[in-house]
Amino acid sequence: MKPEVIIVGGGISGLSAARLLSRKGVPFLLLESEPQLGGRIQSENYDGFILDNGFQILNTAYPEWVNHDINLNAISLKSFAFGAKIYQNGKFHTLADPLREGPIALEALFSKWVSMKDMLLILKLRSTLNKKNNAEVFGMKNESTMQFLLQFGFSQAFIHAFFTPFYAGIFLESELKTTSSMFAFVFKAFADGNAALPQKGMQQLIKLFSSELNDENIRLSTRVSGVQSGSVMLEDGTMLSAPHIWVTTGTRSFRGLQRKEWKGNHSTSVLYFSTDTAPKWGKFIGLNASENRLVNHFCMPSAVQPSYSPEGKHLLSVTLKPGITYREGMEKDVLEELRQIKALEQPITFLKAITISNALPNLSPMCFEPELIQLHEGVIATGDFAAYPSANAALHAGRLLVETL
Repeated sequence: MKPEVIIVGGGISGLSAARLLSRKGVPFLLLESEPQLGGRIQSENYDGFILDNGFQILNTAYPEWVNHDINLNAISLKSFAFGAKIYQNGKFHTLADPLREGPIALEALFSKWVSMKDMLLILKLRSTLNKKNNAEVFGMKNESTMQFLLQFGFSQAFIHAFFTPFYAGIFLESELKTTSSMFAFVFKAFADGNAALPQKGMQQLIKLFSSELNDENIRLSTRVSGVQSGSVMLEDGTMLSAPHIWVTTGTRSFRGLQRKEWKGNHSTSVLYFSTDTAPKWGKFIGLNASENRLVNHFCMPSAVQPSYSPEGKHLLSVTLKPGITYREGMEKDVLEELRQIKALEQPITFLKAITISNALPNLSPMCFEPELIQLHEGVIATGDFAAYPSANAALHAGRLLVETL
């Protein structure tokens, strides 16, 4: 059957659109340049360890899970602790959600970098954002996250110790230049939901999407060289035709695809290690607030999801500070830094380093409703690059595409 829609790109946006088309009975063909679906969301089995393609989590509060009728229970999610272990000035301190972690949250008040005012401001910020929907959040004043935090009243010490390393790990930039609307959206999502991992890795989310699709509607390892009204040209010269063509890749190989506000991509490097015993910080994410650091944050995925490591072993994920790219041999410096900040108490073995050069689109300003960019008549491009870098935006974009039919 001739497809009514050709989808270019098998990431979250393309897959979400394909899934909705399949449910509506609309014939389509999805083209993916790589040998596997998923875009930036990938996982691999490395000697029995599950290594995600960089540090990734699934936030259960994203509204598009509900809008797409996605059953997250099918991938057996388990959650990180609600807070972080912060290393600064030779000591670890716990910053936890008092509403969900209980008395352990009081530990923060005994540290020098957090005041009662900062703790009360966290609760005030949570309450303020809880009263806004996501569209209102993205309608906030356009300023940097750093400007927003300072104007809200947080102390420099608290910003440096918590907000900078925590959100640098999300935004993939250390100066918190990312627009405050994106910060507010993420903060609200963490306050409302869980930061979770699927059993056997983030790739299970992609398998959940693709499980409803027929193989004959998907072509892998198929590179597109150009698009025009009614047709798609492949690199091998093949021409495919359909009245509707949706480009969801965000690649700059399509002239005019990117928004004017797109300023390239942020990169990240993650190192994976094997250990014999789990550290005391367990399900908490560890933040390194030390000066002149290599390591930005670290966590134990296998403490959250035991399936991430073989029996008797544990998996340690270490993310480098934004702007630092892994080079051969750097794992020795990383291990030494982890020992200095007392994040290790047992033998450890380096497994693999993964660098993602196009991890997140660098966008400013951002918008909640993904833009539908018309490249030609009948040819639309969209994705998280047309709104804000998030799985929620990617899902939203896929849904908007289907609503255009």
